[in-house]
Amino acid sequence: MRRVESPYSIVTWSKDGTRVMKSFPSDRPRPQIFDRSRFDYERRVNELLRRHPPGVPFAPLVGADRRTRTLAFRAVDGDPVGAKFPTELDGASIDALARIAWAVPRRVPSSRWLRKLRLTGRLASAVAIGAVASGDVAVVRAVARDHPPSPRLSHGDLTARNVLRSERSGLVLIDWEWAGLYPIGYDAAFLWFSLVDTDGGRQRVAATVPSAVAPWFWISALLIQLLHLEIYLGRPELETFLPRHLATRDELVDRVLRLDARGAGR
Repeated sequence: MRRVESPYSIVTWSKDGTRVMKSFPSDRPRPQIFDRSRFDYERRVNELLRRHPPGVPFAPLVGADRRTRTLAFRAVDGDPVGAKFPTELDGASIDALARIAWAVPRRVPSSRWLRKLRLTGRLASAVAIGAVASGDVAVVRAVARDHPPSPRLSHGDLTARNVLRSERSGLVLIDWEWAGLYPIGYDAAFLWFSLVDTDGGRQRVAATVPSAVAPWFWISALLIQLLHLEIYLGRPELETFLPRHLATRDELVDRVLRLDARGAGR
């Protein structure tokens, strides 16, 4: 039986290959940045997706066992398009991922339990660990006030690793545990962020950004980068990742600072 383990969950395939089970053992640690039960939250998100399917193919939830903290999904016949931070990805694949990123955000009935992007909280955490200067934060908040966001249900972790290439279904988006109400452009920003090591990848994604949502695309990219710096800073085993992420932080701060009142800044 195929089995994949992460620090927080265990994924196994049924013997007949038709189902994928994702369990969350109670003895596994919960990352500090995840503020709720991973099992309960992902279950509720996927139940919401069954009632209000996204505009892209996804692996539907077919069962949930609270006792064993296990979710069962319909299996997808395919492998990930790439790694979370791919080093090689052809232009056609990048363009297809970008189309998914813009197709996902949608309106859903109000759900108070859905995760929301907390601009003030993320910026405060970044200042506390020295990942961004307080003066730059003031400008970011001013740009955000000038461009009120339009939150939509979004995936929240859209990378090549979370998209499977299926012969029957095309590209299938999986792992909705970070889904929530995010500004339009957040999923595309996450994809942009993940292509740091892919030649020309970020440029291809940025070229798809409509001018009307450019401010929140770049603000989202900055918040995503700051969140990852919160994970990487202080962890010696991840020090090799820091230079490129600090460089991205500097680029994004500069982009947000250059945004004008009309949202130009690409």
